[in-house]
Amino acid sequence: MSERLGHVQYFHGNPALGHHAWAKLIDRQVTRAYAWTGETTWSQGKPTLAEEKTGMRCFDYLEDGEDGSYQQWETVGANVDRLPMLASIWRVDPVVLEDPAMRMKPGWVGRLAKCHR
Repeated sequence: MSERLGHVQYFHGNPALGHHAWAKLIDRQVTRAYAWTGETTWSQGKPTLAEEKTGMRCFDYLEDGEDGSYQQWETVGANVDRLPMLASIWRVDPVVLEDPAMRMKPGWVGRLAKCHR
């Protein structure tokens, strides 16, 4: 998909199970991806500044959560809760669409945040 679109992002969070994932692909390259489904199932690329600023915590592959399982679940829940904040930092800001270079791109898919007045 990123071959056709250039820039693709994916976000998933399941509060009941704690499963969560995010990925950013640019021009067919995974620049960052992380997925946790009871254990880390995908971790690729270095954590981004946005992940650090939002306080996202990524577990290593095969990281043993038994010593601090309660703390691990608190972290997992916090990651799920913070996903929308990460998405808002990673998203394409509609203001940049005024840039002529962006207007020449084939397009983007998504939903704009609602304006609150």
